[in-house]
Formats: sequence, C-alpha cells, structure tokens
Amino acid sequence: MPFRWIKRWWRSKGFGIHSPFAFYFILRVLREKLPYYAYDEIKALKPSDVSRRDLLTLFRIECYFAPSEVTLPEGTPKSVRTTLRLADSRIRITKEASKFQCYFGKDSEARFRTLAPAVTDSEGVIVIHHPSSYMLRIKDTMAHGMTFTNGNGSMLVIVVRHDLPRQDFVINF
Repeated sequence: MPFRWIKRWWRSKGFGIHSPFAFYFILRVLREKLPYYAYDEIKALKPSDVSRRDLLTLFRIECYFAPSEVTLPEGTPKSVRTTLRLADSRIRITKEASKFQCYFGKDSEARFRTLAPAVTDSEGVIVIHHPSSYMLRIKDTMAHGMTFTNGNGSMLVIVVRHDLPRQDFVINF
C-alpha cells in the first residue's frame, strides 16, 4: 500500500513517464499551478455538484485541446457549460458524437454508452466526472491512447490518438 502511494506521488511529479505527450500533459495541463485567464470567473461560480477544482481542470484540458465542438449530454450542470464557454465563446456544444466529449452529471452514462465508442474507435478526448464502473471499463476496449485517472477517482481523462501507446496513469490532479 505505501509503495503504491509513493509510486503515484513520484509519477505525479513527472518522473518515470517516458512519453513526451504524457509528461507534458500531466505537468502543464493536469497539474498546472499557474492561473489561467478565466480562473477568477470560474472560482466565482457557485457549483453545487461539481467542485471548483474539477472545473478548473476541465478548463485547462479544453484550452489545451482547443476543440471547435464539444459533446455534452442532457442534464450537464450549468457550471460546466459556463466553464466551457469561458475557454472559447465560439465553441459549438452538441448532443451528437464529436471528438471532444464531456460527461458531467447524473444521467451521463446512458449517453456515454452510445457516443463514447465513436471516440475510442478513432481519435478524440473524453472527460468523465465521477466515472461509473462501466465507464472505467472503456479503457479495456482501447487499442491505443492514454488514460489519466485522478487518485481520488473524481475524474477520468481519455486521450485516444493513433500515435500514442496504450497506457494508463493514476495520478493526483
């Protein structure tokens, strides 16, 4: 048990990660400490079901990948929609499958079952807040790409790209 904690702490600092993409993504996106331009506005939100920390992480992920379109299922909290709009006001929010999908909210698993395979079969990014056991099993179907799971289980980020080896990271972010 203590060895796993030390290993996760060590990896969270970027040591032992051989992939340049994963190293940069962990240090400069997931674990970034410097404030982004909309942090004050996000911190001013009064979310009831999503922590501010998770909203800030979502904001950094969206800024990094800069999608033109984001899939959000019905029932996504308003704070998540506001956070996505703060990253780019031109972003198109859709209920159909796109290359960038976010699943926040209670009823997101049903939509995940129908839309996520479009990403895992090709390329894209999926961000899941409090993933269910079914959502976690999607990792087993991936032939390539990386997953990043928060140490406390509150968030799962799946990056599917053909140039990335199949790897899973459990880190604190």
